[in-house]
Amino acid sequence: MGFVEMIGILSVIPFISTVIEPNNIFENIYLYKTYKFLKFNEFEFIIFLGVLSFVTLIFSNIYIAFMNWKIFKITRQQEHYLSTNLLKKYLDNNYSYYLEKNPSELEKNILHEVTRVVTDLFLPVIIAVSKLSIIFFITTALFISDPKLATSVILSLLILYIITYYIIKKNLTEISNRVVILLRDKYKIIGEIFSGIREIKLDSYENFFTDRYKKISEEYASQFAISLAIGALPRYILEALAFGGIIVIVLFLYVTIDDTSHIISLIALYAIAGYRLLPAAQSIYFAVSKYKFGRPALLSIYNDLTDISHTSKSNIGLSENLLSDNSVLKLEDISFAYNSTNDKAISNLNLDLKKSNLIGIIGPSGSGKSTLMDIVLGLLMPETGNIIYKKNEHQTFENFKKSIGYVSQNVFISDDSIIKNIAFGIHDDLIDMDKVYTVAKLANIHEFISSLPDKYNSTLGKNGSRLSGGQKQRIAIARVLYKNPSIVIFDEATSQLDVPTEKLVFNSIKELSEKITVIIITHRVQILNDCDEIHVISNGKVIQTDNYEKLFKTNKLFQSFVNLNNN
Repeated sequence: MGFVEMIGILSVIPFISTVIEPNNIFENIYLYKTYKFLKFNEFEFIIFLGVLSFVTLIFSNIYIAFMNWKIFKITRQQEHYLSTNLLKKYLDNNYSYYLEKNPSELEKNILHEVTRVVTDLFLPVIIAVSKLSIIFFITTALFISDPKLATSVILSLLILYIITYYIIKKNLTEISNRVVILLRDKYKIIGEIFSGIREIKLDSYENFFTDRYKKISEEYASQFAISLAIGALPRYILEALAFGGIIVIVLFLYVTIDDTSHIISLIALYAIAGYRLLPAAQSIYFAVSKYKFGRPALLSIYNDLTDISHTSKSNIGLSENLLSDNSVLKLEDISFAYNSTNDKAISNLNLDLKKSNLIGIIGPSGSGKSTLMDIVLGLLMPETGNIIYKKNEHQTFENFKKSIGYVSQNVFISDDSIIKNIAFGIHDDLIDMDKVYTVAKLANIHEFISSLPDKYNSTLGKNGSRLSGGQKQRIAIARVLYKNPSIVIFDEATSQLDVPTEKLVFNSIKELSEKITVIIITHRVQILNDCDEIHVISNGKVIQTDNYEKLFKTNKLFQSFVNLNNN
């Protein structure tokens, strides 16, 4: 690209020098041979040189524009590659990773920091590298014309950029670190606002949260503007110096050279060279300054991509023993503690989940029910103990996890059609509509869906904003049943259903338990009355397992739940 720039610039010199002094046609051997070959008169030959110079510049600009397009294409492909790989890396991390990370920070990294790395680092660096060749060839052309003058001009530019960079280097680093923090806070507060919109609207906190965001956004805009101004600073200094430099060059040439035509040719050369050289030099400086500004974002992305502390597939606790014929999962002496505490959330817990049973799990808040379910789901791995899950020697733990369905109190609903929410994660051409209708009826949501104008094609809004809490949970139940699971866990899944609807859903659940194992975690003990067995959990342990009647007679903790429910 630099060579093409040089050809475009040098093509102007023969035309300018010949216009000023036509005798150059006869004095320059190359011009004279061309003149004789074309058999033009002097005026026609000068026009020919002008057209040739113009065409050369046009083609050189077309080539440069094409190369710039290639550069932009390459950098945006890198953005796609980085963001996709970063997302995959996050998804490959263990579940415990998400317990430690704020989702808004992960969103920021994928949606903004990757773009920032590409825009502030990759693109400027690629452009700067391309501009180095331009600077080399243009400088070569200047040295060919006048070595002393070229040396003075190039050294002046170099010294100016080096001084400017070292003056602003520290400020750029400080600004960049501050921008990273402010950007994280912007994503965090936006996430909090729309997640808590009900409470904000209820208590009229709109101005409070607007002021919080405004303060952060205002500082972010200010810091970002300063960084851009610092990056562009040498350009304005150089534009002023360039005008003064032309005056100095003219005076220098006037004193040292008697040939006026040569003076004008050199001035034209330096004017055109400056037109190309200054933006090239500015691009290199801009890339260096942008590196200082974008380095924290680059380090953040690099650290996340290379972090392997949460990607290992631990086999700790996975037993090679086979299950008995009447069990679907067995936990032996399981213990687990979160990284943020030394206290055991689960301590030496034993649990045997029987095939085609309706199983209840009850316990006070903080007793370890949620942690236990995360272990059963395969999201968390125990520190000690054994998980026996194999029905045969060839079964993998990943396949076992896929056989489990989970319905929580906080239901995830995507902003898509009801069909795609029930057949979640299934490609359109693989969705079995008969199965969608069947599971919707089992979840007692079919009649509601049929009453909608677009029926099963109705969109549900972000987080199911067009549904009631009970409707969202029934959609989630239908989604789980679509998977044909062998185990279904209902984690407070009916807490937002009215009593008649709850009874209808659990009638369906009882029918399901004849074919699959159903686990119910709830505080509403009347639901557990039909369970084949109930596990009472306290302080991370199963303290008793029995049916409803025996627990009510012998277990004080269970009695307290029954009495609380009756009151």
